[in-house]
Amino acid sequence: MSQTFVTVQWNRRKYVYDAFVVGGIAAYLWLFRWVSQIVLNGDHAITPEILGMRAWGSCAFLMLTAILCLGPLARLDARFLPFVYNRRHFGVIFFVVAANHGRQVLDFYHAYGGVSKIESLLSNDVTFTGASAPFQLFGAAALAIFFVMAATSHDFWQKVLGGRVWKSLHMLVYAGYALVVAHVAFGALQFETSPWLTGVVAASVVLVSALHVAAARRSTAADRTPAGSIVALDGTQWISAGPAAALVPGRARRLVLPSGENLALVRDGDAISALHGVCAHQGGPLAEGRVRNGCLTCPWHGWEYRPADGQSPPPFTEKLATHRVRLDGHGHLLVDLAAQPPGTPCEPVTLDSAGAPADASDADFFVGYLPMSPRATRLSLARAGVVAGAVLLAGVGFAGFQRSPGDDLHPGAYGVQHAGLLFARPYPHLRTLGTDGAVTTLLFTGWTKNNPDVPADKVAQAVVVSGNVYERGGLRMFEGASGFAAATDLAAADVARLREVVEVDLGDVTLAGEIVDSKCYAGRMRPGVGHGHRACAQLCILGGIPPVLVTMSADGTETHYVLASRDGGRLNDAAAPFAAEPVEVRGRLVRRGDLLELRIDPAEIRRQ
Repeated sequence: MSQTFVTVQWNRRKYVYDAFVVGGIAAYLWLFRWVSQIVLNGDHAITPEILGMRAWGSCAFLMLTAILCLGPLARLDARFLPFVYNRRHFGVIFFVVAANHGRQVLDFYHAYGGVSKIESLLSNDVTFTGASAPFQLFGAAALAIFFVMAATSHDFWQKVLGGRVWKSLHMLVYAGYALVVAHVAFGALQFETSPWLTGVVAASVVLVSALHVAAARRSTAADRTPAGSIVALDGTQWISAGPAAALVPGRARRLVLPSGENLALVRDGDAISALHGVCAHQGGPLAEGRVRNGCLTCPWHGWEYRPADGQSPPPFTEKLATHRVRLDGHGHLLVDLAAQPPGTPCEPVTLDSAGAPADASDADFFVGYLPMSPRATRLSLARAGVVAGAVLLAGVGFAGFQRSPGDDLHPGAYGVQHAGLLFARPYPHLRTLGTDGAVTTLLFTGWTKNNPDVPADKVAQAVVVSGNVYERGGLRMFEGASGFAAATDLAAADVARLREVVEVDLGDVTLAGEIVDSKCYAGRMRPGVGHGHRACAQLCILGGIPPVLVTMSADGTETHYVLASRDGGRLNDAAAPFAAEPVEVRGRLVRRGDLLELRIDPAEIRRQ
């Protein structure tokens, strides 16, 4: 790869690896939807668009957890190395899944408003309040990090940027993970309060953290081991590395110098050499490698170096620093503390093979571009099955323990007509008579996140209006109202009755609840409440959708209050910043027919 770059160096193992990951994603998405539709259906069904966002988003979260666990698992157990070798493929596929989740969020929560999707993302739900945090910005920032990592995942970028810069850039995955956890904690978990969901997210954080701590402790164990004695020979300082004969042929051993430099002490047959112990590729631990064809092979990605001079075999040009070695009178290996320039040949120490320890080179040592042993293949497949099973089980839990979006929804009626009196204040609506003869109010909303203007010459007149009706707990929304032809079939007595509806002043009240956009709340998008819906609610309300305060009694009964200004006008701009947050509102309550209207001064809205 350091000589000729191709898009992907495909081999059979990569095809199998990627097919397993993609197949697992397809299985997860299907299983999530299937379980969700079994648990929440009919009046409890979640909008398909939101179900898709949750499926892709939860899949991305679990994939990221698995990716972050693979590294420390491989440090703790080398049998996980086959998963690390192609982890960048896993990472790029993860980014595609996460990006699709982000695309769906933009296409439904931030689309169809009066501003562009990106402007909506950067302007709605972007402030910290006492009850919320801008969780969507956390997710967007994480996705930007993962995009940079996916775009620079190829070895070409490592060559261009340099190993140190490239590695530092890709260490941002931990910042991305922290942002994702914040995204989930301040977003989905604010509405989804099931202990299972909270427990899975918390367990993933604990698992990732614990594995990294355990791997770090193991990796730094040698740093805590007292260094060998330092002796001066010929004006040069040397460090004792213990009995040379104890080194195993075909293997390397780690030695940490007082300066902190990691060395790999390599025994190739009877020859012992010392070279810099960090691979030039991605910083792999060469001391954990094996000698193959006279080269020390990195356990991470199979890069090779000749022990005696630290050079990669032609045509590759990578070079590592080397250190001189010699034996003392007791057969102990001495290593020069001063490094030689990268690629400098150093005479190895030659031992008598008699009495040497057996060659313990592991037949299961993994090199990604070479065939795997049958045993390593079986172990890899078993571990892959365990990981995939855990992810699918977590997905079943995510899907099965979702909170119901509401019990009071009645299925929408599409393409229906209603006749009644047309009004424009505080928001466009139609006052009509229900099948039981009771006065019914249909609040208007546009096809998108706006509220249509009604014909001025039709206000207070009997008209016939067509559109879609959504209803939840007595709150009725009329989507896409059109037509406005004279209602010639409406009986004069019914028209008179509708005109006789009077305004009843119920006095000043103080109410606690949540401000929602009435269109989504009534059923256009379910659930249409909670912090996860905050940005969408703000965009809808700013577009003219009537803001509604929803209160809940001790027995779970919801009551809806249309928010208006003190003079009975619209209150969209003032109400939008408080959407999807627990608030306390004080104002004058007015009833007209079945419509409860709360007239307030915006200064009387208080976050709880």
